[in-house]
Amino acid sequence: MVKIFTFFSFFLLFLPIFVDAQTQNRPLGANYMAMGNVGVTKSDLWSVFHNQAGLSEIKNLSVGVNFENKYGIKELNYSALALALPTKSGTFGLSYSYFGYPKYHENKLGLAYGKKLWEKVSAGIQLDYFNTKIYEQYGSGGLFTAEIGLQFEPVENFFIGAHAFNPLRISYNTYDEEALASALKLGLAYLFSEKVLFAIEVESNFQQGTNFKSGIEFQPVDKFFLRAGINTNPSTYHFGVGYQFQTLVADLAFTHHQVLGYSTNISFRYIFKTR
Repeated sequence: MVKIFTFFSFFLLFLPIFVDAQTQNRPLGANYMAMGNVGVTKSDLWSVFHNQAGLSEIKNLSVGVNFENKYGIKELNYSALALALPTKSGTFGLSYSYFGYPKYHENKLGLAYGKKLWEKVSAGIQLDYFNTKIYEQYGSGGLFTAEIGLQFEPVENFFIGAHAFNPLRISYNTYDEEALASALKLGLAYLFSEKVLFAIEVESNFQQGTNFKSGIEFQPVDKFFLRAGINTNPSTYHFGVGYQFQTLVADLAFTHHQVLGYSTNISFRYIFKTR
């Protein structure tokens, strides 16, 4: 128990020192986006983009696709694929994402692993390869980095999550002045009942400052979800719906920025049944 709280103390102590740059580790999954991208405490396929510790809760082979359009601008389209494979020794995850358009785009390939350390404690790690390509004379640059995460349920229905992306602040060799964004996230969630989940999260880096997030998920009827969330930096409002058709889960989310307008996100997950 002491080691767990020491780990979270580390996150709080070093929260301000992580810096940001142009290249981002973008979150995805429409069910997360609809809650303000509050995802460090949640567990499903899209944990490969939020907190790999959440993979430890996956019991069946799962695959998913995600499509996002920011502010109606096709050059800001974002698409991704994800796969989670549970084994006796833990859950492995594979993910790929593409952001941009032919003259400027970013690719991310991730190989993840999540495992329960104890009954109420899970940890995860991911090795990432980033590649950024800029048209004509700028060429392209690539690098490897990593992510680590932890989830903890100290009491029933109360969850704590922490995640660090690019903790060593690895940068592109090609672009000496451009570092890959590093970020720390710490979040809390409480499941009030089987129908209501409330979560809060803080994400910090120097260039963008600290972003406080909150989100709620409500299940009014079986397999149908309503979600909403708020972010402070930038100030955005999030909402969306989700429905599970047996083993297929469909989620739709919208984000509103006061200046730039609306973004849309849709994702699908297919969960293979265990024979």
